[in-house]
Amino acid sequence: MEKVELFPDLNYSVAVVLMLVGTDMCCGVLGFDFPPGALAGAMGVLFAFGILSSVLRGTNRDPEDSDGRDPEREDAGDGGGVYGSSAAVGDAGALSP
Repeated sequence: MEKVELFPDLNYSVAVVLMLVGTDMCCGVLGFDFPPGALAGAMGVLFAFGILSSVLRGTNRDPEDSDGRDPEREDAGDGGGVYGSSAAVGDAGALSP
């Protein structure tokens, strides 16, 4: 099992870290550099928040659950708790000829 499946909110943390690194690179071209310690600290805090958010929201996946569905939400009709996946779309996202 991949860590991203185990902690789905970690995707957002990675996105923010990538934007932060990109901003640092763009600012470096202009002559302004962020302190490396501040970037490393921000990365650690963002990753910790992503993991903590997933755990507190209860969206971490059970390794035994093969289809990623939440059994308590089977009748909700919204993809059964599949989070950030095209599986939530089902056949509605498929194009027909």
